[in-house]
Amino acid sequence: MSPLSAETPSRTGVVASRPSAVRGIGTWVVGGESFEVTSVTTLDDSGGSVGIDGCVTVEYVVTADGNDALRIAGEEPSACR
Repeated sequence: MSPLSAETPSRTGVVASRPSAVRGIGTWVVGGESFEVTSVTTLDDSGGSVGIDGCVTVEYVVTADGNDALRIAGEEPSACR
């Protein structure tokens, strides 16, 4: 995957819901917005939890079907306050 450009949208918020599967494939709701996680989405929990109530930043692309997550990274809780 190529590096993300400055135009790649991102959203930081609290994970309200996510699939229980280990890879998290399916629909996630972060900060009130839905994101589709696929087998190519990178999940990075090195900076914080990517579980329910965790603070995350989602980098994504907007498609005709919605928002496809490229990367979900855990953040310190203070980033969501």
